[in-house]
Amino acid sequence: MSGRRHPCPTCAQLTFGNGECWKCQNLRTYDAIMALTADQADQRFDELFDGDRRPDAATDSELANLVALRDLNTAAVVASAAAEYWPPFFNKDASAANRDILLSRLEQSTDAGDANQLLLALAFVGDATVVERFHAWEDTPHPWQALLHVGPRTYAHQAGWTLGGPGVRRELTFPGTVATRQASDPETGATIGGLLLELCPSCGASLVNALTLDGTNAQFDFLGLPGMLRIPACAWCSMFNDAAGSLGTGVTIWVRYPLDGTNTLDVTGTPDHDRGDYQETMNQTWSPDPVAFGPWRAQADVAEVPIIGGQPMWLQDAEYAACPDCANIMRHLAWIPLNCLVVDGAEGIWYVQACPGCQVATVIYQQT
Repeated sequence: MSGRRHPCPTCAQLTFGNGECWKCQNLRTYDAIMALTADQADQRFDELFDGDRRPDAATDSELANLVALRDLNTAAVVASAAAEYWPPFFNKDASAANRDILLSRLEQSTDAGDANQLLLALAFVGDATVVERFHAWEDTPHPWQALLHVGPRTYAHQAGWTLGGPGVRRELTFPGTVATRQASDPETGATIGGLLLELCPSCGASLVNALTLDGTNAQFDFLGLPGMLRIPACAWCSMFNDAAGSLGTGVTIWVRYPLDGTNTLDVTGTPDHDRGDYQETMNQTWSPDPVAFGPWRAQADVAEVPIIGGQPMWLQDAEYAACPDCANIMRHLAWIPLNCLVVDGAEGIWYVQACPGCQVATVIYQQT
């Protein structure tokens, strides 16, 4: 690969090498998948899937994109000999018989890697039997649990739910998905991205519009937010936000929103960073896409876009903050790749989480 950057032949953005930039390559893959008819998508799935072997990286990626973008049924994958080695979210369509096979294999497991994969698979099955079994394992650990660093409850978070009372599954996601496209159209009911006039109360940098949303717009009824929601974030301080308790920075950043379009930032601790000019390029904005997607849109690794609702794709282990007022685990509200907000690209994801009852939100940052 050449060490010099050259204009992408499609979009003219500077990129390494002489071919298309990665964004254009991803967009080409996205367009090809979205152009398939329903029958063609099913046929391609059958061509790629081989239930007798673990997937290679290329097959895994193409199948995951196909399932995520077209919301295909994956029951055949769960019935395969290597079910736990396919992307864990494929287990969303498991039959009761295949769920029981996964449970049996887990309870006989003596290998940490296998136990980890099987627990992830079962978390995405997530039916009443799995919920009951997860509760039982939390109360009375089995020998295989000594192989792992965390309990079943943490695996449930990866699939967007948590354990409530006995036998109860509590959802950490909302029952709807609205993907976005690059635009700035307040008439669509929501915007993501763009610099705000307000300054961060901690470091003085310009705040970024993480999410502005009109909850009275019918397409957002699934959120149950009857008013105007406005959540700002600091591109710098958000990297140190330890609201989920995994960083050890001593910094927490909460956004209190009374659903009237106003908000208050409550910052505890002092983020240790030097502010540069990165934030000045965060001027790309996004509004709802009329194309309908299923809840797994964020699992696609092509044509990343900010997504309201749906199931988040985690770069690291799932991190959910506990509400500072009621102590309940917050719910996932929006998934925002930072490379969608910055002109020249950026690394990491913002996970916007909220406690609707207490009207408190936070923005969790992850990077690879």
